[in-house]
Amino acid sequence: MTPISPARPAANAVTRRGAAALPGAAENPPQHLIFVLGGEMFTVGILNVKEIIVLI
Repeated sequence: MTPISPARPAANAVTRRGAAALPGAAENPPQHLIFVLGGEMFTVGILNVKEIIVLI
């Protein structure tokens, strides 16, 4: 998990540069699941997600 904060904008730029090197990256940009936990925002690569359980 990667916490997202305004102090870390370079992490997104690095991810985009790395994805651009992959074949087909222009048509299929990387996808992420973004969620808030304890007031902090996190992101996980969608390929690492097995299941999403929504608690109501």
